[in-house]
Amino acid sequence: MAINLHQQGFFEKAEEIYLQLLERHPEEKEIIYFLALIAIETNNNLIATNWLQQYLSVDQKNSDVYYLLGNLFKEGKQFDKAIQACQQAIAIDASRPEYYNNLGNLLYATFDNTRAHKAFEKAIILDPNRTEAYCGLARILLNTGEFETAISICQKALRINPNYFGIYDNLGNIFREIGHLDKSISFF
Repeated sequence: MAINLHQQGFFEKAEEIYLQLLERHPEEKEIIYFLALIAIETNNNLIATNWLQQYLSVDQKNSDVYYLLGNLFKEGKQFDKAIQACQQAIAIDASRPEYYNNLGNLLYATFDNTRAHKAFEKAIILDPNRTEAYCGLARILLNTGEFETAISICQKALRINPNYFGIYDNLGNIFREIGHLDKSISFF
């Protein structure tokens, strides 16, 4: 019943039932996980973080929990903790391109371009159609002055998903940086 209410968006009622269930089954990690999801969906990031950390006190083998925790830390600008959580997710399941893409974004945010570059490349290896990883890689190449390679990466991303806004933003920034303002404007 709680799951149905949760899926239908009745978060308050679902949360109430989950809490009642948790009182009876305090070690039931799925209940804790669903409480964390409700907190995330209702933008209660601190509460979500607490639920996820409680989940990890019961089970440290769920990569998605670390991934979610990393995203929450990222939103709170706690980049070191976010990177750590993302690396833990990868240590548990190294087959998920979204984990590497997230790690790349976190490392980019902390100006660790070398490691971010490797993370984006790994995301692309795991999923050659991951447009956002190409965009992350292009941002790094823009920052390191590798403009032609960045343009080439963006063009490849356009062939994959011509509707992804980040590609146009990157191209606009690249052309602005190399002094082609007319071309730059056409991408914004």
